[in-house]
Amino acid sequence: MPSPRHHAYWISSANIPTGPTITPIRYTSEFIVATYYFSDGRDLDTRTKLVDPDVGDYLGWARASSVGAGLIQWGGDNTGTGLESVAIDVNLFKANYPAVNSITVDFRCFWFGTVGYNPVRLDVVLYKGGTLRKVGYGWDNPSAAQSKNISSASKNITTRSTSSGYNGQGLARLRYNVYSGAGWFDTNLY
Repeated sequence: MPSPRHHAYWISSANIPTGPTITPIRYTSEFIVATYYFSDGRDLDTRTKLVDPDVGDYLGWARASSVGAGLIQWGGDNTGTGLESVAIDVNLFKANYPAVNSITVDFRCFWFGTVGYNPVRLDVVLYKGGTLRKVGYGWDNPSAAQSKNISSASKNITTRSTSSGYNGQGLARLRYNVYSGAGWFDTNLY
């Protein structure tokens, strides 16, 4: 296991918090795909940002579609129902930020169109190996050697905005050690 690096906190399996809003993670990966699912309402706009280290702006409608030369990529603007997704290249992160061991990703969203009544769900798939490919508004990796599915708790999103500058309502945060594979989702930060 690599030694702790200076920039971000060191996460190990021993210091993952517990509680009803925490989803623990213990899985090393090369790619992380986070997908926002919405089954009603119309035009959920997502905002995803690597906040620690602070890399670029939020991804999503009227914002960036990629930051860090492909480090994080957005799958596009779904103006109906279904899903929107982002992909994080963990190997590219480690190559570009070799002194940083952990990331914190902020997941937010809001309704541009009709507010939905059903909760918005955020699912994450961690992939070992293979190559990501964009499929519709999402990503998959059919050539992955292994993968692990992780679901965070769902949350009702009640905010609506037509402003491109709005960052949205908090859905979850992911804290993840890119070397040890230990981390967690927290939906009680907002």
